[in-house]
Amino acid sequence: MIKDLIENDPLLASLFEKSLFTQVQIDCLLVNKSVLLDGEGGLPEMIRRKDGNNVSKGAFVRSLRQGKDNFKGVFYSLILLSYLGFLGDREIKSIFRLTDVLDNLRENEVMEERVDDVLNVINEAIDRLTETNEMI
Repeated sequence: MIKDLIENDPLLASLFEKSLFTQVQIDCLLVNKSVLLDGEGGLPEMIRRKDGNNVSKGAFVRSLRQGKDNFKGVFYSLILLSYLGFLGDREIKSIFRLTDVLDNLRENEVMEERVDDVLNVINEAIDRLTETNEMI
């Protein structure tokens, strides 16, 4: 699933490169979400939809669990950073504004020649978030 998305979405490919997830973990999360939304299939259907579907049930479940753990870990990390004073309301609002912009771009499909511009804005915003916090 993720391979096709990455191949067809250069913005996604660039964001994915900077994420803390592996391609297998994201693929398992996407397949899990897809099967749950369809309401049919269960584990055999998840394995069938997965990129490179020659995988054992145990390997799929392990990768899915790792992806879910990393997903939770992202939120715990944000909460921890907030609790320790690294992220305040201003920084969290900036993150939400970025996600709103990305949602809009995803719905309207970013033209390939604009991807670098979008990534530069994201990089600058993240740099500002980390550089303005003198404690990092």
